[in-house]
Parts: sequence; C-alpha cells; structure tokens
Amino acid sequence: MNNIELRSILSLGIIFACRMFGIFMILPVLSNYGMIPFGLLSDKYGRHTLILIGLILIIFGSIISGISNNIWGVILGRAMQGSGAISSVVMALLTDLICEKNRIKAMAFIGLIFVSIIIGPILATYYGIRSIFWITALLAAIIPHHEKLKTNHDSKIFYFHF
Repeated sequence: MNNIELRSILSLGIIFACRMFGIFMILPVLSNYGMIPFGLLSDKYGRHTLILIGLILIIFGSIISGISNNIWGVILGRAMQGSGAISSVVMALLTDLICEKNRIKAMAFIGLIFVSIIIGPILATYYGIRSIFWITALLAAIIPHHEKLKTNHDSKIFYFHF
C-alpha cells in the first residue's frame, strides 16, 4: 500500500469508528434507518458533503443525549445520531480511494471498531453513560479536516485526516 492509501484507511477508519461507536453503544435500533438515504444522496451530492453533514448530526445528537435528564431527550439525541448515518458513504468513499487489491485489508481495519462493544460498557461503568455520548461527540468533531486528492479513478475527491 502506498502512503495515500494508508492515510485514507486510517482517517476513514476513524470516521467509521465514530459512527459505529455511537451505534453499538446505546440504543442501536434507532441508528440504522438513515443509511440507505445517505448512500443515495452521496451519489448525487458527493461523499464529502454527506460525511460532513452526518458528522454534524452525530455531534448534535450526542450533545443532546449527553445533556438529557430523561429518556425522551436520549431518544431524540439518538434519533438525530441515527439520521447522521454515514457508514455506507464511508464505505463507498473507501472503495473510491483504495485500489482493489488493498480493499479487503482496508475494510478489515475499519471493521476493528467493533471493539467498541467491549469498550462501551467499561466506559459507562467508570465514567457514566453520559461519557459515551460526549466521547462520540468529541470523536466526530475532531475528524473533518480534509484535503483534495486524486483517487485511483482519476476523479477529484476529498480525503479526511487529522
């Protein structure tokens, strides 16, 4: 793998991790309904735009859930997080950026985020359930720095990094 591919895998892995962190930690049922529309919209408006919109929705949803004092606030926050469903867009962008022979490795790396299933309960035990929402908001907020690169398909696309 070349340097651009490695950087792409790392940055997209973190974006995907941010999304999955929220999904697999609290009330996962509400999060899955937004993925199909986001995938279709990313084809029309571009992956970069939809990933940023999704991250913003995840941030606001996490903040709402983190400051809530009742279940209705948590449900509202989680619904907002779910409406920021960017997993399909991130995987499509990964496909655009990574050459075919390295795609399996890249997807496997991104799949490592399922460790959040183990980390979530530990964080909730030691720091409280609200900490999960605040960590999710923080992770979503630190990601969106980007630059333009050429993909393997010679079309301009945005690349996210720290």
